Amino acid sequence: VETDLAEFLRNLVKTGAKRIVLTDISKDGAMQGPNFELMREVCEAIAIPVIASGGVTTQADIDQLATIPGVEGCIVGKALYEGTIKLTSANI
Repeated sequence: VETDLAEFLRNLVKTGAKRIVLTDISKDGAMQGPNFELMREVCEAIAIPVIASGGVTTQADIDQLATIPGVEGCIVGKALYEGTIKLTSANI
């Protein structure tokens, strides 16, 4: 059974989801930047906060995610390990 993404997300909200963590697994750990288009699409489809994940590599990525209405935060993983983002100097 195929369900489109927007319909799936609306069903999550109907069942009581208060926020979601959205990970683009094709970007996760790739150090190539997040899928900003997907984040915008999801935030436009639902009215609950989104935590962006997958591909966050630089402070510029964090800054750009912060401009998307509905993105509440982001998960930074490999970028901390690789040192492309330093937690002590990140503007979060």
